[in-house]
Amino acid sequence: MKNFLLKLFDSCSDLFRAWRGFFALQSLESDWRQIVFYAESRADWAHMEPIVKQLIEKHAKQITCITSDPADPVLTNAMPAIRSFYIGSGSARTALFQALKAGAFVMTLTDLNAYYLKRSSHPVHYFYIFHALVSTHAAYRQHAFDAYDTVFCVGRYHEEEIREQEKVYDLKPKTLVEGGYCRLDLLINEVRSRQEKQDNAEAKHTEPTVLVAPTWGDSSMVGSCVEKILDCLTGARIRTILRLHPMTHRHHPELPDEMRGRYGSSGCFEFDDRLKSIDSLLQADIMIADHGGSGIEFAFGLEKPVIWVATPPKIHNPGRDRIRLPLFEDSIRSTTGIEIGTDSLGQLPEIIRSLYDQAETWQSRIARLREKNIFNVGKSAEVMADYIAGHAAAK
Repeated sequence: MKNFLLKLFDSCSDLFRAWRGFFALQSLESDWRQIVFYAESRADWAHMEPIVKQLIEKHAKQITCITSDPADPVLTNAMPAIRSFYIGSGSARTALFQALKAGAFVMTLTDLNAYYLKRSSHPVHYFYIFHALVSTHAAYRQHAFDAYDTVFCVGRYHEEEIREQEKVYDLKPKTLVEGGYCRLDLLINEVRSRQEKQDNAEAKHTEPTVLVAPTWGDSSMVGSCVEKILDCLTGARIRTILRLHPMTHRHHPELPDEMRGRYGSSGCFEFDDRLKSIDSLLQADIMIADHGGSGIEFAFGLEKPVIWVATPPKIHNPGRDRIRLPLFEDSIRSTTGIEIGTDSLGQLPEIIRSLYDQAETWQSRIARLREKNIFNVGKSAEVMADYIAGHAAAK
């Protein structure tokens, strides 16, 4: 009974807090409604915060930040150029989306207008920022981007895919901007910063570190072959870090303890549950991935190879075959690493050591591939901020 009452109190408190945010947003001065950012969770800021900083520091803009995450650090931000509001994930958010008055509304939320989160009844310009490097016509739902006015594309492949979807489904053309990918730039900058701090005389370690990073859903190694992979790696005494997708943590909270219990005594296994940290990525020499976007981020951000496990493809779009274009995530598998079938996992130690010995070759190959396919590497936040500021100034 006590636990029930506590949950009821927390639920009522959250609802009150969300509606308080709704009314506060409705009474905002027009200057603070010029540019609005929305985050479903604190993880979204990895893709948007660099743009917010550019808008403030370069363009002297005031930014309103809305979040559905009660523990989002943006809510305690003390910067005078930012106002932040909690809106929850329930009725207050639904009402806000329909009633919002804003010049530019920027987010990384897909499926706008497809379900209960609708475009505002007021004239608002909607900007979409990608939160993954994968193609648009398989991993996302069929009409994930239809309701946006402007889409910041990661690379040429996004432009081609979206234009093809507009043609196939007879959609109004959107404004497509050569944006880039902020999280990738953050990874690249962090790698370079750490390399500069390292002692040049420090010898390279002789054994590789492998990061196993399953995606979420039917395509995931979890539930199919992740135990076989971990058995193989720990049995070969290869230092192994397991990092689960946030949705796996949510739906299978027992897994971390199970994995620690099964592999912790090996002496070469670590479980990384610091979902916001990139330390495990930076420690790894090789990633083992399936069909998520994390493998592409790892390869392009660290210029290191990926072992792609051939689990079932991630397809959330039933009309995927109507878009007769290749999937970017499939087209780069052979040039960012090695693909391996689930029946060949016993070869992993040999493949890992071979990739590790050829690290410099892979580094130059992946760097060239990144520059060829990704827009504005190293300056994506500045480019996107310039465009948003220009749009706001024109209003």
